[in-house]
Amino acid sequence: MTHNVEKLVCDHLGTWSNIWYGIYPKCQRIWCLFPSKITNGNYNLSQWSLTHEFGTILVPTCNTGYYMSKKVDKRVCEQPYKWSGNEPVCEIVKCKTPTVHNGNFISNMKPYSYSYNDEITIKCNEGFEIKDGSETRTCRADGTWSETPMQCLKIICNDTSNIRDQAIAQNAYPQLAFAEISRVTFNSTFYYLQQGSMEVQCSANKTLTWISKPMFGMTILINYCVFFSERFIVYKFKYDLLKANVFVCLYNIDLRPFNQRSSDQ
Repeated sequence: MTHNVEKLVCDHLGTWSNIWYGIYPKCQRIWCLFPSKITNGNYNLSQWSLTHEFGTILVPTCNTGYYMSKKVDKRVCEQPYKWSGNEPVCEIVKCKTPTVHNGNFISNMKPYSYSYNDEITIKCNEGFEIKDGSETRTCRADGTWSETPMQCLKIICNDTSNIRDQAIAQNAYPQLAFAEISRVTFNSTFYYLQQGSMEVQCSANKTLTWISKPMFGMTILINYCVFFSERFIVYKFKYDLLKANVFVCLYNIDLRPFNQRSSDQ
């Protein structure tokens, strides 16, 4: 209302009081100036305007990746130049620190403080490798991490190329996890261990490696069956490439030449 005239009184002269020079009170529509801009947010307006009429309703919204810290559903122009409710405040969405078993994550952000669009790269500990999921994850607008959580599982060695040897049977190679140690068996009928060790270890590159590489000597078996005293005498002939030949009687202690033994009968 203009001229600050709140009421008119009919006086004894038959005139209305509070009227000077023919100026009567006048009612004007209430207007509100457009409210302050929302940082990282907006009001729902199809067209921006500096002023808004009484009863105008504005609905505040936050940009993607932000949320309203103090919920404000709407603001109404109720009094001259005054909107109802508080000024809306939009704050950035946070993601909780992810859990990584048998690994850790790399990020340029401050530890334990991750916001919308922040990225982390997950790295498995030594002896573990990524199984399923993605090693890179991004903090999303809903406060969750993108991609399926990856798993760091222990490395299993299945590459035997570094320890293959003709003295070892195909099914004799063990399956080990990272850093585990086991012994390998070899064919002792045809070979013997000259030096080194039969222990192997699983390395980080999934390869079985010798702890001390072995060297094998070869044994050749020749069976002799000689009829003597109605029994068969079997001789084992051991041939060593580096040593002298050795003869061993398997079933009879008598190592004399056959013709001498025959003369005893």
